[in-house]
Amino acid sequence: MVVLGVTGGIASGKSTVGRLLQARGAFIIDADQVARELLAPGQELTEKVIRAFGEAVKRPGGGLDRAAIARIIFADREARERLNRITHPPILAEIEKRIQQLRRSPAPPSVVAVILPLLFEAGAEGLVEKTLVVTADEPEQIRRLRQRDGLTEAEARQRIAAQMAIEEKIRRADWVLDTTRGEAATEVAVDAMWRGLAGSGPATATF
Repeated sequence: MVVLGVTGGIASGKSTVGRLLQARGAFIIDADQVARELLAPGQELTEKVIRAFGEAVKRPGGGLDRAAIARIIFADREARERLNRITHPPILAEIEKRIQQLRRSPAPPSVVAVILPLLFEAGAEGLVEKTLVVTADEPEQIRRLRQRDGLTEAEARQRIAAQMAIEEKIRRADWVLDTTRGEAATEVAVDAMWRGLAGSGPATATF
């Protein structure tokens, strides 16, 4: 069983790549989905975040107002780091637990793809054996963010700037996959990388 960490900048195409990997047989662990489960209304982690950031981030039903949190953390580096200190350890622990459960299963998948946007920022390289950095050029990231999240261009640029420089992520990666050219080209690149995971393609490459 190979554990592949899929990471990259915001709106770079990680979900698309994850879906294409799943179609080829990978088992997907999505860190954002794990986070949503651990930050559901009434969960201990949810209450810790509310205590740290105040009632302004609490929805009427007891859940978190993700938009309010985003406004706070993308405007304030210290707030962003505080949120990460609270949320990263339990999220990473749950991901590791799920990986180990798969390893112990009677028929473990050949590939587990962990989609973890902040893999390098969280120091989580030890959870995975190979890393794939998904990229898109900045104008395309901005276009996707504005279309997907309804952000202004300034807000989109602020969120891109808040993350680790993509050049540093690329330096640490085994594979780099650029999704700027669209899904058809991305699918061809995923096929080539998949062969690398199976041992019949390059162990490191940029697509």
